[in-house]
Amino acid sequence: MAVPPRRAMLFRVFRVPGCGMNFHDSLRSDYGKDCLNNVRLLERNGKKIARFRNHLRFSLHCKHLDITPVSLRLSSTVKGNKANNILRSAERALLNVRVGQIVNKINNLNQEKQRLENIVLSDSSTLPDTIKEEVKSRTGKSQLKEHEVSKVRQQKKFSRLLEHKNELNSKKLNNNLASECISKWVKHCSQRILNDPELSVLAKGLNYAVAPNKFPVVDIITSTETACRNLSERDRGEEELKAVDNLKKDKDIRILPADKGRIVVVLDTVEYQQKCEQLLGDTTTYTNLGTKDPTTKYKKQLVSVLQELGNEGAINRDEYRKLYPTTESPPKFYGLPKVHKKDIPLRPIVHELVALAQLPTTVPNLSLIFFHHWLATLPIILPTRKIFPSA
Repeated sequence: MAVPPRRAMLFRVFRVPGCGMNFHDSLRSDYGKDCLNNVRLLERNGKKIARFRNHLRFSLHCKHLDITPVSLRLSSTVKGNKANNILRSAERALLNVRVGQIVNKINNLNQEKQRLENIVLSDSSTLPDTIKEEVKSRTGKSQLKEHEVSKVRQQKKFSRLLEHKNELNSKKLNNNLASECISKWVKHCSQRILNDPELSVLAKGLNYAVAPNKFPVVDIITSTETACRNLSERDRGEEELKAVDNLKKDKDIRILPADKGRIVVVLDTVEYQQKCEQLLGDTTTYTNLGTKDPTTKYKKQLVSVLQELGNEGAINRDEYRKLYPTTESPPKFYGLPKVHKKDIPLRPIVHELVALAQLPTTVPNLSLIFFHHWLATLPIILPTRKIFPSA
């Protein structure tokens, strides 16, 4: 037959005579109810001190890292930056007040602890020394246990707040990049519709390399060059790699740096070719060489002049070696968009770094003035057949 709930409670409360009693029951039976109440108050006081100390550490960490606890967050129907700044200032002020209140609470608890210890553990107490040591041990263990539990709870709460703050900062940074950097660093003049990954990778500049998701730190420590060679496509951002590949394969657009600043300009290929042809149509500046490239003839003339200078002793063997042409490439022509001007005209650029007419700057000889003037008589070779491939 089942025992009713009420009778079961009675069996748990009233002990069978002859059975042993716990520590609190023995204190009440041997030293009275007042002594038991003071011991329990001392234990509760230690637990409160442990909780408030952890709460103080949590509040100080929030203050130092400018994190507002959930219980102190304020809101208002008034919107705007000024209203938000007022709310943030009020939240910081409330956090300072809370820190002060916790410090006062801990001081009051310590005073209460001292008072209870004078009653229970002082020499004037009726408790024997063995019972006093047991009270001290139990009080210390309960306070330490409460400290550990409270510490874990406050650490988890602070970790959630810190993670939330980092997420907000990351979103704010990404939003600023999407709204400001894209419009500032990408001048989209093409009819092609660019998606978000394509705009994002262009806004980071033409020298940007897609960052890997997992960086091979060990390989870089042992050998930087080997680590860079071993970077595979799966280690890089898939969306940005795909965006770079799509932009490289699209022959209908030209991606160029702007004439001033570090803006990335996207132009239709047809429009870019028309603007280049308009610049090259100026016959007072440029001459169409047709299909014959005279670079080889000028190289032979240059070698002949160098040999004459060497035979006359005007240049030594080292200078002759530095001045000897090692390439037959003509100068290259391209244009940089002037985004700060109407209709975005092109600034013509003649690239001569790898051309025949590039004069080395490492030969300190006054006799080279004649050589420099001879190079100035060379026409700038513009093979338009290489600039505009046939359809």
